[in-house]
Amino acid sequence: MIGDILTVMWKERRQMLRLPGARARFAMVVLSPLCLALWGAIEEPARWPSGFFTLLISAITSMIVVCTTIPDSVAGERERHTLETLLASRLPDRAILLGKMAVPVLLGWAATVFVLLAALVAANVSHLARGGGGILLYGPGDAAANLGLGLLLAVLTAGAGTLISLRSPSVQQATQKLTAILLMPPMVLGPVLMVFHGPLAPVLRALDTRWTMPGILVLLALVDGALVSAAFGRFRRASLCFG
Repeated sequence: MIGDILTVMWKERRQMLRLPGARARFAMVVLSPLCLALWGAIEEPARWPSGFFTLLISAITSMIVVCTTIPDSVAGERERHTLETLLASRLPDRAILLGKMAVPVLLGWAATVFVLLAALVAANVSHLARGGGGILLYGPGDAAANLGLGLLLAVLTAGAGTLISLRSPSVQQATQKLTAILLMPPMVLGPVLMVFHGPLAPVLRALDTRWTMPGILVLLALVDGALVSAAFGRFRRASLCFG
C-alpha cells in the first residue's frame, strides 16, 4: 500500500512540474503570504514568534497553496483524458486518492515552514537592528501550534478540494467552487466582527491561544477525518469512468 501511494505521489509531482508555468505560479502563490509575514516580522519582531498574526499566516499559506493545486487531482485528469488510464491500473482506490491528496498537502505544509523560517530570520534582523538583545526563536508550543495548524488546514483544503474535483468537469470550475467555499467564512465573519466589535471585544481578548489552540486543532482533526472518509466513499472507479 505504501509503495502504491508513493508511486502515485511520484506521478503527481512529475505531472505537476510539467504543467506550463507551474513553478512560476507556485512562486507567485507563496509570495503573497511571504510578503505579509516579512512585513509583520519586521514591524513587530519581538511579538512575531508567539503572535496571533503568525498563526494567521500559517493558515493562509497552507490553504492557498493547496487550493491552487488540489483541483487538478481528478478534474485535471478528466480534462487531459488520462483519468481512464489511471483507473485502469492495478493501483488500489485508496492509494490513488491518498497519493493525489498527499502531494498538495506536503507542498502546502512545506511552504508554511519556509514562510515561518524566512519571517523568523527577518524578525531577528529587525530585532538586532533596533538594539534588541538575544535571538528570537519559536517556542515549542508556538512551533507545534503553527505547524499543526498549517498541516491540518492543508488536509482540510485537500479533502474539500478532492470532493469538489470529483464532481467537476474542469479544473477551472473546481477551483472556483473551492475558492468560494474557503472565502465564505471570512466574508461572513468580517462584517459580523465589524458590526459587533464592541460587545465581542471582551470575549476576543479573553481568548488565550495557549488554551484555545489545542481545542481548535482537535476540531480540525475531526473535520479532516470526516472529509477524507467522505472522499474515500465518493471515489468509485465505475462512477468516475462512466458517470
